[in-house]
Amino acid sequence: TFLRLMIGAEFVVASSFHGTAFALNFNKDFITIAANKFNIRMESLIKQFDISHRIVNDEYVEVSDLPPIDYSTVNKKLTVERARSEEYLKNAINLAIND
Repeated sequence: TFLRLMIGAEFVVASSFHGTAFALNFNKDFITIAANKFNIRMESLIKQFDISHRIVNDEYVEVSDLPPIDYSTVNKKLTVERARSEEYLKNAINLAIND
């Protein structure tokens, strides 16, 4: 249900790391509502893709005034990060097999 809703959404309001990550992966227009103690993983993810303007704290934000997300840049970075993750997993599996 969650994935179907995320895929069909025109705009996502996320309050979790996973909601933010899925919005990025599905190239959705979104904002992330930061809790009082902002999750370090969410903050790292948002900063990694240079979209800090999509973090909303307790102030009012006019969503239509936000700059658009450049998903061509985000997707290039996602591709690099996926390749890095795959390489890490392959190395970890090979180490485990060879031990």
